[in-house]
Amino acid sequence: MLIAEKRPPTNKDKICLRIADERCAKFTGFDRKHVEFDLNKATLTEMPYADVFTPDGRILTKITPERKTIIDRFAGKTFEDVAQTFWVGKSKNTIQAWSLNRSVREEDLRWEKSDMIRMDAAFRGEIHQAEKGGLDVFKGENIVACQLEGDPVNQNIDVNKMDDASLWRFANILPERGFAFHQISAALTCAPFSPKKNVMLNTASLFFPKEEVAHFPFDFLVLSRLYQYFFGLSQREAILFRARCHVYPSTVRRLPWSDKLVESQEKLVQLREQFLAACENLHQREDVLVEKLESTARTTLREIVTNEVKAKVEWSEEIEPGKSVKIGTPIIYEREGLFVIQPGDDLLHWLAINDEDIAKCFTEGLKLQTGESLSSKVMLDIPIPTPATLKQWKRTVAEFDATNYEKSLEGVLDKLDKIVAKAFNIPAAEVDFIKSEFNNDPMLRRIRPNLPFSDRRLVGLRKNLASSDRYEKAYKTRR
Repeated sequence: MLIAEKRPPTNKDKICLRIADERCAKFTGFDRKHVEFDLNKATLTEMPYADVFTPDGRILTKITPERKTIIDRFAGKTFEDVAQTFWVGKSKNTIQAWSLNRSVREEDLRWEKSDMIRMDAAFRGEIHQAEKGGLDVFKGENIVACQLEGDPVNQNIDVNKMDDASLWRFANILPERGFAFHQISAALTCAPFSPKKNVMLNTASLFFPKEEVAHFPFDFLVLSRLYQYFFGLSQREAILFRARCHVYPSTVRRLPWSDKLVESQEKLVQLREQFLAACENLHQREDVLVEKLESTARTTLREIVTNEVKAKVEWSEEIEPGKSVKIGTPIIYEREGLFVIQPGDDLLHWLAINDEDIAKCFTEGLKLQTGESLSSKVMLDIPIPTPATLKQWKRTVAEFDATNYEKSLEGVLDKLDKIVAKAFNIPAAEVDFIKSEFNNDPMLRRIRPNLPFSDRRLVGLRKNLASSDRYEKAYKTRR
């Protein structure tokens, strides 16, 4: 609700902002489905008129005097200042030529300067395969912090036959590496890519830096909580369901930059590698451990039972040949001289082994398959330790699990924040204030980039987006 006076603003005018959030909501009724709002709990902020609007005219509904002080520290250069530029030669309104440098010969063309911050490519009709040398196509949903994940939605595509080839129209002057921002996201999420191998669809925003900062880790830089704070309070546009918003090319253009950051480029590259390692250890525990245990002598249940003449395995009737069993946290117990292993939560799914050492080895191997659905045939061939290497295997696992990788991840981001704070002259007290805001503010709590290795479900290309009733169907779904 907006209450305004019909007259031009003056320098003395102030705006009162009262913002309602989840703290104002109270669910009532037997089923707790009805909600009442107590607006007296909404925070009231009084700001000078000019401080509530951005230079491009957007209103900052989440601004406070404390937040305004921090946001103002980012004033100065932006990503636009370090974006790769190029020249296009036009005849009337048609582009006829392009070059990284303005052509010495005008060639009867009108030359205009442009830059490589742009919306990505688009399909709006047919999809054409290339005879050779086609590109893989990725969507915004493939973008996670610092890398692309998942399979391409199309392969071997002729980018020149796309309805909008975006910057790929100028493929011969594109740098070796660019950055793609997830365009519909709750937070700044960016990944590097090669334009000679991949093309990004228009659910991402492109950014190609200048040659002198071509190797700077911009994808890691924007993960700083300071950058996310600046973005969350002053750059979010076109808010969508569940706190997501649009990260337009114009949004990328306005992101702050300081030349002082280049001084820490080598350190940032090292921290980026530590960040990816911490994420992989945190989200892909089993896969990382399997790789770490490759140097340890191992076998399979099939192999060890075949070699041990007296060893026998009995499967429960519920584990039918070919039927998959969801692996949970395996447990082992003794029953009538046999060692029974229950792979998951279902009590009727079990197998019994008449040798305790083999049973223990198989249980350790199963622990690295958590979340997988395996048949008895597949379980026979998963890697397990040998009785001789069982202790070493368990020790390696215990040492890995002793590290708090979530805390390690936070530590990497803390170091990143210090570098960013130094570049923009942000005092330590304000950095601590920003961290507390992310913990306490209902809106800022939702600003979390998608981390790599977290096994997100990808949708792929959506069908029927060109149908005339697409919006009607969408709203019917939400009712």
